[in-house]
Amino acid sequence: MPDELIDLLDEHGNKIGKTVMKSEAHQKCLWHSVIQLWIFTSKGDVILQIRANNVDFGGTLEISSSGHVGFGESPEGAAVREAKEEVGLNLNRKLLKKVGVIKSEPSFQGAGIFAHINHIFLYNLFSEPNLKNSSEVSGHRLISFQQLKKELLDVVLREKYVPNFALWEKSLDLVEKNI
Repeated sequence: MPDELIDLLDEHGNKIGKTVMKSEAHQKCLWHSVIQLWIFTSKGDVILQIRANNVDFGGTLEISSSGHVGFGESPEGAAVREAKEEVGLNLNRKLLKKVGVIKSEPSFQGAGIFAHINHIFLYNLFSEPNLKNSSEVSGHRLISFQQLKKELLDVVLREKYVPNFALWEKSLDLVEKNI
C-alpha cells in the first residue's frame, strides 16, 4: 500500500491544521480519519473483500471497502475513491448513507499503532456488481448480513476476518440499525 499524505485530527475528530504521511501517523499513534464502506448487493448481501497477501492481514476478510481519508479529502470522497480503487465500483456519492462515526481506541494492528476516527457508510447497489480485484484485494465474498454477524460474533469463525473485533461489533450495531 502506498504511503499518502493525511490530515491529523484531535481525539474528537476535528482537523488540527497539520498533515503527515500515513506511515508517520501510525508510527506515532496520531489521530486521523478512515472510512468503512458497507456495500449491499441488489439481493441484500454484503460484499466482503479478501485482502491480498501483500497487505496487512493478507488473506483475511474485510468489509466491502475501507481506507484512509487523504489530505484535503472528505470522508464521502474517500469512500467513493476507495470503492473504485479496491473493488472497481463507480459509486454515486449522493447515494452514500453515512450511519455514524466510531472512535477506535489506539491499538496495535499490523505495522503500526492506529488511532482512527472511523466514518461508517452504507451503499445499496441497484444491480449485481461486476467486482474487480486490485493490488490490495485478491477476491470477494457475498454474505447475508445475519451470517456475517453470526461469524463475527463467533470466536472460532471470526478468525478469518481482519482482527479488529471491537470495531466490527460497533459497526455491526450501527449498520443493523440503518438497514
